Amino acid sequence: MEEENVFSLIPENTLLLEYFLTKDKIYMFIINNKGILDIKDIKFKDINLFKGILNIFLQILIRENFTSYKELEDNIPEFSSLFEPEENLIISYDLLIKPVYEFIKNKEMLYIIPYGELAKLPFHALIKKENGEETFLIEEIPIAYLPSLSVFRILKNEEENSDKCLVIGLPEKKGGPKLAEKEAKLVAKLCNSQPYLAKKDIFLKEAEGKNIIHISTHSVNEKILINYNGLLFEDGVLLPQEIEMLTIKASLVFLSACSTYLEDVNPSIKYISLTGSFIKAGARTVIATLLPIASYPTYMLVEEFYKNLKKGYSKAKSLQRAQLRIINDYSWHPYFWGTFFLIGLGD
Repeated sequence: MEEENVFSLIPENTLLLEYFLTKDKIYMFIINNKGILDIKDIKFKDINLFKGILNIFLQILIRENFTSYKELEDNIPEFSSLFEPEENLIISYDLLIKPVYEFIKNKEMLYIIPYGELAKLPFHALIKKENGEETFLIEEIPIAYLPSLSVFRILKNEEENSDKCLVIGLPEKKGGPKLAEKEAKLVAKLCNSQPYLAKKDIFLKEAEGKNIIHISTHSVNEKILINYNGLLFEDGVLLPQEIEMLTIKASLVFLSACSTYLEDVNPSIKYISLTGSFIKAGARTVIATLLPIASYPTYMLVEEFYKNLKKGYSKAKSLQRAQLRIINDYSWHPYFWGTFFLIGLGD
């Protein structure tokens, strides 16, 4: 565990759950602004079975043979009707949330710190099944993720920039996603700003000093000397190493692109993630994606998120309300909203 003075930075009515996965157990640390409330541990009969469950959304893609971004994009209704997600999402809820639910109940905000392979799991999409009814965890409480408890302390001490926004989109005609240009124009309007074409020189020149940065494009994954995922711009790929060199004290960075969230959890592989690079550069909050995304559901989620943010809701509450809008108004698979993670501060 980290230094105790970090506990005092945790707001009232907020809970932190820190999870450690060992060879045969999961340890759960329940934390609030007074310190560690409790420690629970659960022993496994079959750790490999549980590790398989951790790849829930990826398993869905493989099982339904959606092997490319375009197939996912073109088959939203079919994708949503083919797969019943309840079993693994319920199993994971019963294992990871049910033992600590009494601490979560009636709280206003939940932070989850998932170490190792647990970072693959969308806790916010886990399902509570009770009295014949099923409820996603995100329906009960806003959720944010943290790489570690020490990062929470660092982010709390970061200064914020002005209210200026940088909105960047790569149009489809220049190789971007189907609705990237439309999304960028929408976000710019809601932020009282103007959209920029996705060019590296624009980003590197304009990113510092902005309070909100929104990027709508494709991600690019490379495995040459090291693994990294970059952002596709018209004039090249924006690399995590380039982002880390900047001083980005943004309150929010929204990465509207495929698979921008995770670092590789295998310690033998050197990997640089987009999310980590923005956090290291000083961003207080990053919204990123675990897996490939589809343009239309993403556009709707982005629109709802920024409308909520403009109304004065917190970042975590804004994302929660956007995800609830999709849950309540559409019969889409939770993949389409559950792949979005809020990393950092939820305020």
